[in-house]
Amino acid sequence: MGLRDFFRKYKNRNEIPPCSTINEKSQISQQKQTPKSRYIKSINLNSRVPENISEKYRQFPFPTRRNAITDEYEVSEESLGIGINGKVLTCWQRATKRKCALKIIKDSDKARREIILHKKACEGCVYIVQILDIYENIFGENRCLLLVMECMDGGELFNRIRNRHDRPYTEREAANVILMIAKAVAHLHHMDMVKKIFQFL
Repeated sequence: MGLRDFFRKYKNRNEIPPCSTINEKSQISQQKQTPKSRYIKSINLNSRVPENISEKYRQFPFPTRRNAITDEYEVSEESLGIGINGKVLTCWQRATKRKCALKIIKDSDKARREIILHKKACEGCVYIVQILDIYENIFGENRCLLLVMECMDGGELFNRIRNRHDRPYTEREAANVILMIAKAVAHLHHMDMVKKIFQFL
């Protein structure tokens, strides 16, 4: 089953995929795997970068992991949302029980460039979602990059504004939100980066 087919499996049937949650007191079994995590395999440390990756992006300027992500994270079927590259899933760090977001991207020059820029943008700005870990794994039959990021549970800004129809945001509350957005955008512009799509969480 290919990466696209896997993500479209539930979407085409208009079903909600089964999800597993972990509370802080539960013990995570090393043997228990969700259906999605069975498709994830480690990459041999000595394996070469695929030929379709240009020389410019063959080596990341920061360390990545090649062991299976399931060694350190419990991957859930729970979807946090859908981005440009596919679903963003919930995962849980086994050691700390920390809830994180997992983004799975098929390995390519474009994906590597996006990750390098995101990692660079994270430096020195608390208003940009932090990348915690990067794994190079095989997902299904494809070589993929798995990004473990901070989980932003606040929901979308648009929905939060809409849900407060009985109690609108005050000027002070709106100013605080805009200040955070402006600081993030200013940080990106200072690093000569332009953000095409803004996701306000």
